[in-house]
Amino acid sequence: MAFKEHREQTLAVQKKAMQSARAEVLKARRERGTDPEVADKVLHRFDLQSVITR
Repeated sequence: MAFKEHREQTLAVQKKAMQSARAEVLKARRERGTDPEVADKVLHRFDLQSVITR
């Protein structure tokens, strides 16, 4: 497999994992007992990670 193809596949998997993680944090944020500030910090870190991997 060529490096470019491998990189594209890796980025696609990372993107899907990040989308799934984001969805779970958003779901948890709406649940009783979850500190919304903590959830927001996690979402912010996801945003930063997304920018770095582009």
